[in-house]
Amino acid sequence: MATYATRPVSEPRLARRCEWWDAGLREQIDVAALADDGELLIAECKWGEVTGGDLAILERRAQLLAAELGGVRRVRLAVFSGHGHFDAVVTSARQSGRVLGFTTADLLTHGSLV
Repeated sequence: MATYATRPVSEPRLARRCEWWDAGLREQIDVAALADDGELLIAECKWGEVTGGDLAILERRAQLLAAELGGVRRVRLAVFSGHGHFDAVVTSARQSGRVLGFTTADLLTHGSLV
């Protein structure tokens, strides 16, 4: 078990990681990583502010991808903001643990997410 800041992060072997598009090329996920144990990480990357609207879209797209893959045991959501800005909805979701949130400074300071 590794840690990032004060949150434990499991280290399962990744079965697949990629960007994802739906069959109609209308829905896109910036980062999708599926672990051997069925845990799915879905992430959205923005240079500017990440909003509650972005989070709602990410949640909907996560459901689409999980249904397409099948066998998903757990879905974890993450957002990345290049400028480090999150609106009140995303900030609340981060504080409650519903979504992981990272800034460029987090990546540069820690060198990696795990």
